[in-house]
Amino acid sequence: MEVKALGKKLCELRKACGMRQDAVAEALRVSRQKYSRIENGENDPSLVELNRLALLFQTTVSELVADDGDEASVVSFYRNADDSPEINYINDVIDMFFKNKLVYDRQ
Repeated sequence: MEVKALGKKLCELRKACGMRQDAVAEALRVSRQKYSRIENGENDPSLVELNRLALLFQTTVSELVADDGDEASVVSFYRNADDSPEINYINDVIDMFFKNKLVYDRQ
């Protein structure tokens, strides 16, 4: 999905919920200016911010980033985010979970 299309979708969701940009920015824990740049298609939200947006608007990250339900666009979005600190952190947490689960299962 293009950044502009994501921004437009976020703007529509925000308005449908009757929210102002400053309220969404506060929920994301970013400045209103940063959120404004996301809606205007000037900045990509991080994966953490996308998760917060999905929770706020009661949808899924896939719904936010998919082009009309196109799963390939969701995969493409995540592949482009491979080097983000959020992805590295999530991968570390998953690794720790499975390592601890394997140790627990063996006891």
